[in-house]
Order: sequence, then structure tokens, then C-alpha cells
Amino acid sequence: MKNAKKALKEWIKKALKSPTSQRKEAVHQLAEFQFELEKKEISPMELDKEKSAQRKTYSSFRSEEEYQRLKSRSLWLKAGDRNTTYFHRQYRARLS
Repeated sequence: MKNAKKALKEWIKKALKSPTSQRKEAVHQLAEFQFELEKKEISPMELDKEKSAQRKTYSSFRSEEEYQRLKSRSLWLKAGDRNTTYFHRQYRARLS
């Protein structure tokens, strides 16, 4: 079981890019495409390609944001708020 778990973790790291690297790649591709468009006359087909690149970039930002949100939630669930008096005091202050 340990070997299978280790192999799966390695496979996931190699098979899937992180959302951050996907975002960086999409932004880089969009910037390169827009830089090339500045040098020549723009056709409707090239505008469609740019729209597609912009959608991909937007989607990559959204997926990275969702990934970070889920990661922070899992960390919070794992660590908890430690149920300290600080949190109870803050909660009571909001109620009054």
C-alpha cells in the first residue's frame, strides 16, 4: 500500500501541472501572442485566437484561485482555529 501511495503521488506530480504553472504559462502565451499582433495587421481569425487565449488565461486564474481556496480550507480543517478565547471574544464583539 505504501509503495502504491508513493507511486500515485509521483504520477500526479508528473501528470498534472500545478494551477500556478498553468496560469503562468497561459499569461506568457497571451503576452507573446499580443506582442506578435502589434507587429502586423490583425485579421478576424487572429482576433478569435486572441479571445481564445484570453479565455484560457481567465480560466487559469479562476482554477488557481479555486485551488488556493480549497487548499486553505483543508489546512484550516486540519489545524482548526484552536478554539481559543480570542475567537470567542471576536465573535461576541460582532454580535453586540
